[in-house]
Amino acid sequence: MADLELMNAPDLFRLRTTTKRQHTDLVTRVYNMINRRASQAVFAVLSTDLEAALERITAINERYVIAGELDDQERAAAEDYIQGVAAVNRQARLAIGGYLQPGANPRFEGWIVEDSNVDQALQQNPPTEFTGTEENQDS
Repeated sequence: MADLELMNAPDLFRLRTTTKRQHTDLVTRVYNMINRRASQAVFAVLSTDLEAALERITAINERYVIAGELDDQERAAAEDYIQGVAAVNRQARLAIGGYLQPGANPRFEGWIVEDSNVDQALQQNPPTEFTGTEENQDS
């Protein structure tokens, strides 16, 4: 991430904020995909993206701390900031892991088809007669 070496503290701060927003959007996408019961392949990509996003924002934060010549209080705030992002990232990964666990997602389980009427022939429902009297009652 050599491009970070050339940036000043205000630009790094903006980049850190933008990168965190992208990370938050990615985490939101993870939870949306869980709700939509997405495939394992989707979560393989999302897991990789989560890891890369955390690495990127951590690198930006570290460079921001150095370039900004922050005092102890500001350094502590920057550390809390990255710890918060890491916690959200960890929770999203745990959610993916829980979703992909056997038994947690019926989509990944085999179908169980039971039919207690195997020996009986299928019968057509008898046709129903329409008299039209139901329509006239409302009028």
